[in-house]
Amino acid sequence: MSKYKSIFSICCLFILLTGGIQGASSKDFYYQRPVESPITEEWHTIDVPPSFFRNLNKQQTDFRLLGVKGNDTIEVPFLMQKMEEESKVVKVKSEVINQVYNKRGAFLTFEITKPTKINYFYTEFKNDQLDWKVKLEGSNNQKEWFTITEDRRFLKINESYQSFNHTELRFPTVKYRYLRLHITESKEQPILKSASIQERQVKEGVWDEFLITDLKREEDKKKKLTNVYFSTPEEVLVSRIILEIDNAQDYYRMAKIGYTSEELVNQDGKPLYPEFAKQTISSLTDDIVFDSREVLGKGFKLQIVNWDNEALDAIKSVKLKCVKRKLVARFSPKYKGYQYGLYYGMKDTYENRKAPKYDIKYFKENIPDDVKLLTLGDEKQIRKVKEEVTPEPLITNSIWLWILMGLIIFVLGGFTLMMVKNA
Repeated sequence: MSKYKSIFSICCLFILLTGGIQGASSKDFYYQRPVESPITEEWHTIDVPPSFFRNLNKQQTDFRLLGVKGNDTIEVPFLMQKMEEESKVVKVKSEVINQVYNKRGAFLTFEITKPTKINYFYTEFKNDQLDWKVKLEGSNNQKEWFTITEDRRFLKINESYQSFNHTELRFPTVKYRYLRLHITESKEQPILKSASIQERQVKEGVWDEFLITDLKREEDKKKKLTNVYFSTPEEVLVSRIILEIDNAQDYYRMAKIGYTSEELVNQDGKPLYPEFAKQTISSLTDDIVFDSREVLGKGFKLQIVNWDNEALDAIKSVKLKCVKRKLVARFSPKYKGYQYGLYYGMKDTYENRKAPKYDIKYFKENIPDDVKLLTLGDEKQIRKVKEEVTPEPLITNSIWLWILMGLIIFVLGGFTLMMVKNA
């Protein structure tokens, strides 16, 4: 009998040790920003400040919108929304009706089946290498031609160590029945592989832009590299870097950007620069855009491969950007007199890495279009951040935990029946 009681006690102790997760409390967080605007309606939005992300975990999940009244804490459901760029591509049906090559160059004429608005023209040629000047014209009768864009350049390079293809044209929206591509400075006849005429509708996103406090350039003549270092006053979340380069001559180079932070250092304390993005940079574009996943960084390194060319004249400007975010929150009218705030930064545990789950994510269509904005106050540190390592739980997958709990309940039930029979 005592044997069964011992087993029963051990199982109960295990259940207590693997107990449920409690809801978030304001005391669980290190930082807080108070909501300074009055709560007047059920739905409100909050602009998320860029500095908010430097105090989150890597998963960006340890933050809540809480209301506090005395010892009572309520959790306000919300959605985090990115104010991203939205684009729509409308492909226009067309066919090539004429291809002529003479001393003046090549002329490729396209007929648009149903004339509509267009602003993008992409071509692909079978020629292995090309470097052409091009002009695009439009007409409705093939007698009178109007210039859409001119003095543009098509460039295609195929080498063992690099490849590059720039054979597209972007231009203000026009509407013509016929398009004519005039190619000049071509030493061989262009062989068209395909062409695509489109209207690209773009709704611009909203971006946070960050101040650059330092810009330093170093030339590594031995390795034929240009290294440009730039930084921000504090760690920021970045997903886009835009370069403006001033150079007297045309150029075509390989380049990559790395990022670093206080945590990204080697054993000697020197900064490490994991890759942010890499691509070919060229004088064919005014602004050079590097897009990447979002990274948290304070210092950045641009490396340009010069090969046997002179280094580029100057980096005129660098812009760091990240898509702006906002919270859309639903406040319950039954809670009166609560002080609301955005709480964030928690002890790094497995449970705190889980994102909150709210019903409103399944009913986005019920969110009103016109929602009032709430303003946040300055950041306050409400709890001291302790540098401590939290051991991971033995079981991190909730499915296995439920299976184990089911087995324990089954065993407990069996022992209970045995104890009743023996009694």
